[in-house]
Amino acid sequence: MESMDTTIIIPSACRTERKDCILKAINSVLDSAYCSPCVVFIANGPHVDVELLAYIATLERVETKHLEKPSAPDAVKYGVEHCVHTKYFGFLDDDDYFLPHAISNRQIALDYQPQYDVVIGQALRSNQGNLSRHMSDEQIELCEHDPFGVIFKQKINWMTSSAGLYRTGSIGISYFQKNISYFEWTYLATKMLLSDVQFLFLTDPDHIILDDNDNADDV
Repeated sequence: MESMDTTIIIPSACRTERKDCILKAINSVLDSAYCSPCVVFIANGPHVDVELLAYIATLERVETKHLEKPSAPDAVKYGVEHCVHTKYFGFLDDDDYFLPHAISNRQIALDYQPQYDVVIGQALRSNQGNLSRHMSDEQIELCEHDPFGVIFKQKINWMTSSAGLYRTGSIGISYFQKNISYFEWTYLATKMLLSDVQFLFLTDPDHIILDDNDNADDV
């Protein structure tokens, strides 16, 4: 039986020129293998393509919201505070996408290891169609022992926006309440580490991050 234990929040300006990547991101969640996650698509700002938003609202297992203020941090906060009613939640940039087993593998990891609050999947970066790993095996192993060091000494952000799956019972709205112009995921990782949140790092790539050269509209 497929699990519906996860909500994926996708903040987006929902602009017409980003239609293809937006739909690819949403479909990568809906097409997940061995689970049936829900999508909360939060359009924000004054330049929303209303026809695109209306179409997205017709998709099965997708809930849409429209916030007038153009603010990704506010969209993230709104999604966590008002739209998560599942055991787990996560985020996806509107120009990134999950591989088919990403969410189910993350769910299984948290299901069977309740001592962890957040599981971190690994990314492949796409630059002009060429894929490369965001972190090496050695860096992933180091994250288990010194996650601070990987961020602040090696300058590698292991907590990218699409990397985490969060246990709802452990990760509350307080972590997402800082009022900043652009949501800073290294800040979130630091705040969680200082609060003794327990992270589990998976080793296999499970999502694709598009670099700027692959998407001229990336923001």
